Amino acid sequence: GNLKKNDRVITVAGIYGVVTNVHLEADEITLKVDEATNTKIRVRLAAIERVLEDKAADSGSATS
Repeated sequence: GNLKKNDRVITVAGIYGVVTNVHLEADEITLKVDEATNTKIRVRLAAIERVLEDKAADSGSATS
């Protein structure tokens, strides 16, 4: 529900990508799935399984 540009996500089909565009009215999200070729796909909002955590935030909380 809180998807925004540049969120790293995984779809229910197991595709990893970065959100490049959110069209809530059209129930559609555009994901960049390959940096090298700039390949993008469009999926329904319901296809997003979860937003992945930022690695920088994870590494900071892992140290004690």
